[in-house]
Amino acid sequence: MDIFQPFLVVDQIVASDKLPPDKKISEIKTILLDFHESRQAVEKQISEMLENTDSSAGDSEFYNVLEQKSLTLQKRTADIIRLLQVDEKSVNQDLFKALQYFQTKDGHLEKNAPQEFLSEKEQNAMNKDKKNFPIPLYKILLFQ
Repeated sequence: MDIFQPFLVVDQIVASDKLPPDKKISEIKTILLDFHESRQAVEKQISEMLENTDSSAGDSEFYNVLEQKSLTLQKRTADIIRLLQVDEKSVNQDLFKALQYFQTKDGHLEKNAPQEFLSEKEQNAMNKDKKNFPIPLYKILLFQ
């Protein structure tokens, strides 16, 4: 069973120019009610898959994808972060130090960049490769 199928159908209904609004609502309601019956089975399958998945491998893959996709966000936010003025008293001190470091270095980071603002899981992802400092991952986590 494709768990996304009901949402694809709803999307088609919403996009339709041939159906009046009341008919769209009626059809969407029918689809969602039908899906509700099979939702428990889907939720059970997802839970079982999550239990059988090595969470550290999933985390690692998540951070790899995040790092690879960070360039778009960096282009949009780096200049904002460089110019951002933050009141030291109103923000977490570890985050403040990281922002100051980023601004002082004008975004050109090195492996000694402050990491105390990161969660333990994020720090582990940052330090998985002792040789290379993952600058794109650091930036995306800082901007986040």
